[in-house]
Amino acid sequence: MTMKYPSASTIPIIWPGMGDQLCKIDSKSNWADSLAKKWKRSKKHTLDEAIRLLAQHAPSQPHPLTVPGQPFDSHLLALSPLYRKSRALLIQNKGAYHPSLNTSPRTLSSLALLEPVIEYSPVAHEYIWAATDPIQRKKLDHVFQIRGMISNLFHEQNHRILWKLLPNAPTERKRVRRYLNFAESLVVTLDMALSNQLNPPLRSLFHLCGITYDRGLDDHSKSWLPTKKNSKRLYRNYLQACAYATYLHLELYSAHEVLRATQARFNGELPIGTWAAERSLLLDAEFVKKTNPFWQFKNWKEASARLQGKPGDSLELSDDPMNPLLNYLWAEKWFEQMGL
Repeated sequence: MTMKYPSASTIPIIWPGMGDQLCKIDSKSNWADSLAKKWKRSKKHTLDEAIRLLAQHAPSQPHPLTVPGQPFDSHLLALSPLYRKSRALLIQNKGAYHPSLNTSPRTLSSLALLEPVIEYSPVAHEYIWAATDPIQRKKLDHVFQIRGMISNLFHEQNHRILWKLLPNAPTERKRVRRYLNFAESLVVTLDMALSNQLNPPLRSLFHLCGITYDRGLDDHSKSWLPTKKNSKRLYRNYLQACAYATYLHLELYSAHEVLRATQARFNGELPIGTWAAERSLLLDAEFVKKTNPFWQFKNWKEASARLQGKPGDSLELSDDPMNPLLNYLWAEKWFEQMGL
């Protein structure tokens, strides 16, 4: 079914923004192909070069769901059906965006992901100026400082959408840990799916700019999309394997255990489990071993209390990683809702 987007005036931005029209519009009709070719040919592959190319290549008109001030938001809305679906679902779920000074460390350490309103720093103009001004671009520390203020709206949106879908959180600490790690694994898997929908050169471009979390893999066989030979069900199996491997990784199983378990469950005619485990194990080690466990240690009681209030029982995931039936069933619901 075709998604009907609300008009720009109905997007719940809690602040009159300046819009996202500062980019110079590429005169070529196929701006995305031009952008990908120039980035692929570029010998620099530096942050300022990536920003400059994105600023010079953009859709002819900003998408109606563009969040004002979010760097290159219209680019991703134009390129990815999944990105558009996520934005529309957040708005349908009465979520909103609030421009506010924010940094990635605060986003990762606070309870912000439980709030319906997403705070983000509207730094698009500053970001582009810092990377393109002849004098300022020499001060790379300033460009990277701004990069640290960029919120990954796609990841943040998907957490809010997922809280609406999942049953109530448990109340016992270990069960809450499994619940939160499972939720994170589903959101991280969508980061991978977003990367899959981008032209390979563009995956690294958006990732370098801090706009996406997953840079994808160079080997096309490890990040493929459904084709006539590669069915939607086969791709869904791949996403299931990514979610499963990511969940085990967040549960702090060793890389060897993650690989062996995912291979055992998903390898068949194609080594889907191997591909998924290799990709999931690329998740930032600092986040897996420090940031995520510390957040749960500090906030698990509050998170459990706030993720209540729905009819029915809580989601009690098995403590046996080789018996992930509920994980599988709820992942299916998640991928179906997101159109994957």
